[in-house]
Formats: sequence, structure tokens, C-alpha cells
Amino acid sequence: VLCVDEPERSVAIAQMIRQAFPQVLLVARAQDRDHVHALVEAGVEHVYRETFFTGLEMAREVFLGLGWAPDAAQVALESFRTLDESDLRETQIAWRRRRAERERESWVQELESLFEKGTRKKG
Repeated sequence: VLCVDEPERSVAIAQMIRQAFPQVLLVARAQDRDHVHALVEAGVEHVYRETFFTGLEMAREVFLGLGWAPDAAQVALESFRTLDESDLRETQIAWRRRRAERERESWVQELESLFEKGTRKKG
């Protein structure tokens, strides 16, 4: 069970665990959707979003307070949860692309900086 406050650190820990113990079941807490994507990429099988289920419970209270029947509130919440989890899986691909683009941009900037330093030394 991985519950670390710093997203980058939790991803690094997950990567180390996955590399050293590939068969270990990893369960982790994520702060937001981006953190979920990073943990999934690091090999975490089960990721729980920090405030997601609390938000669903709060929505249930609102629905009941508005006079909804408990069954109707449950159906609405389950529908939202299913749609949101589906969206999260679909956006994993887009997240990978954005990460690759950021890495390429970083490499280009580093190469440009090295080239600029080399040009200054010669000139």
C-alpha cells in the first residue's frame, strides 16, 4: 500500500518496487487524475483517488437532501462513477502522448542549450 503525499515521490517509489518485485500487488493513493495516470504507467494495479469517493458520498447527501429516493441517488452515482472511470482509462492514452511530447521538448531544449554553449566557446 503506497500512500505518499508527494506525487513524484510516490511514482518513483512505485517504479522502484515494480522493478525490484514485479510480482508484488501495488495499491496506491492518488491526489488527482494526472497522478492516477503516472501511477498506472509505473505499474500500479489499483489506484484510489484521494477525494473521489468522498465526493460521491457528498453528492449522495445532496441528492437525498433534495428529496431523491435512495435508489435513484445510488443509480445516479454509479452511472457517474462508471462514466468517470471509463473516461480515466481513455485519457490514459492521451496522457502518454503528452508525457512523450514533454520529454521530447525537454531533450530539444537541452540539445539547443548544449549547442549554444558550444557555439559561444568557439566564437
